[in-house]
Amino acid sequence: MFDYIIICVETANENSSSICQLGFASVKHGKIVGRFSRKIIPDDDFDPFFSHIHGIGPELPNGAIEFSVLFNEISDLLEGQFVVTPSIFDRISFLKATKKNNLVCPTSFSRVSTHDI
Repeated sequence: MFDYIIICVETANENSSSICQLGFASVKHGKIVGRFSRKIIPDDDFDPFFSHIHGIGPELPNGAIEFSVLFNEISDLLEGQFVVTPSIFDRISFLKATKKNNLVCPTSFSRVSTHDI
């Protein structure tokens, strides 16, 4: 069990469920003990403005996966954890992407907190 997990997302466009990258860090005793980042196929068009900001565009690497696949890989890890997001946008994006993909969000997201990191 970690003290908390920080989740951060990037989106392909203004649609907050168009996640094209998800990253998180796990924290224990005030230190980052694990990091993870994965490119995601957003199932939406990339807006050049957003691509300019984060550098992610339609030419995603071969390792990019669908949100539902990544969610299934990390949902057990998130269950029961205190989850922090750097902004309310990250939290809303994650929640909307789970809803869009008909996934059940871990109960830990009922305790999601947003902080300036």
